[in-house]
Amino acid sequence: MAVKQPPNPASLSTAAAGKYGVQINRLDLGGTRQAPVWQFINGIMSFEPSPQPKLEDDSDIYADAWQSQAVVGNALNIAISGVYKGTNDPSFVPDPGLGYLLARSYETASANEVHIKWWRYDEIDESFEHFFATDCKKTGGKPSELQKWSGTLTGRGKPTKVEKPADAAVNEVQRLAFIGSPTALTFKLAALGSETTVLDYSTITNSTLQTALLALAHIGTGNVVVTGTKTEGFSIAYQGARAGVNMPVLVPTAVTATPSNAAPVVSTLVEGQAAA
Repeated sequence: MAVKQPPNPASLSTAAAGKYGVQINRLDLGGTRQAPVWQFINGIMSFEPSPQPKLEDDSDIYADAWQSQAVVGNALNIAISGVYKGTNDPSFVPDPGLGYLLARSYETASANEVHIKWWRYDEIDESFEHFFATDCKKTGGKPSELQKWSGTLTGRGKPTKVEKPADAAVNEVQRLAFIGSPTALTFKLAALGSETTVLDYSTITNSTLQTALLALAHIGTGNVVVTGTKTEGFSIAYQGARAGVNMPVLVPTAVTATPSNAAPVVSTLVEGQAAA
């Protein structure tokens, strides 16, 4: 009888390791468990999901002294590490997804929990979302070295198998915040050669800011929604005809402030991206 032969290795292909997309649900941007606001975590160099079955001996007198183990529980932990990346706009701006992850490690109880979604972006069938306790932090180093970070995401319960996300458009979100504890502050916001009317810190609301932005030529009616307050910062979310567009960052101009170190600051929380 002929012996069954294994396949010729030369006819097989291989898959590269580490082809993961990883996103975090931004609760601070209005995300919830039921309606997440996903943002990529950039700078990941190593992402290693690791199931950890819990075994218990179930051998009996009929096993002829052979040991038998049964899985009575399981856990999912992820070892994660990378370099501290960001954008150059015009100086270094830390990646907001990574910053949100690292900030959770300083919290306790439910504020420490993170909601993570990950998937292989090749043909390997792996795509999950899950909730984790997080212990991630920046690691030490010298000025001649890159700033690194690492940690562990410890699973809370059973992960959920999900469909790999389609390559959809991502809408830009910018943030207007105020520094220096202003007692008096007026300013304008400008981009692409046009600027808003004068905005006053003492009277500004999400509604007045939204009205001013909609009047800008590069935004237009119905294409932005502003939420938040001047105390916590305003979230400027693009939509409509500006959905999926990488929008220019709004620049504060004509600033007059008391005290002199008070100022409006605009940063990009989520960069707009068109669908492929």
